[in-house]
Amino acid sequence: MKSEETVTKEVKLGLSVSFRCVLSRNNVGAYMDSKSGRQVRYGLMNETKLRNSKMKSSDEIGWTPVIVTQAMVGHTLSVFTAIEMKKEGYKPSGKAGLAHYNAQKAFCDAVTSHGGIAGIVDSREKAVDLVQNWLNKFGA
Repeated sequence: MKSEETVTKEVKLGLSVSFRCVLSRNNVGAYMDSKSGRQVRYGLMNETKLRNSKMKSSDEIGWTPVIVTQAMVGHTLSVFTAIEMKKEGYKPSGKAGLAHYNAQKAFCDAVTSHGGIAGIVDSREKAVDLVQNWLNKFGA
C-alpha cells in the first residue's frame, strides 16, 4: 500500500505531465508568535479555528491551464485546482476522522460548485480521472 507521500509525488507528476497542472503544498496550521504572544494561523480556509473545523482546504492547491473553446472565447484559462491526497486505500474512521474528512470534502465540493477542479484521491489514476472528467464536461 502506498503512503500519502508517495501518492502525492505520483499525483503531482501525473497531473503535470498529463494536463500541465501546477500544484503547490498548502500547509495549514497555527503557532504562537513568541514576540507578540499572538496566535498566527496560516493556510487556506484557516482564518479561524471554527472555519477550519467546518471546511479544510486541500493538501495541494494550484491551477490547470485550459484552452478555451469557441464557446469560451478562445483564450487559455487557469482553472483553480485543489487535490486532497490520501494514502492508497484510505477510508476515514472514527468520529474525529470522519469530521476531518467531511470538512475536506466540503472544501472540494465548494471548489467544484464554483467551476473549479477538486477532489480527494489516493492514486495518480484517480487524480488524472478527476481532471479528465472535468475537461470532458466541455468536450476538451
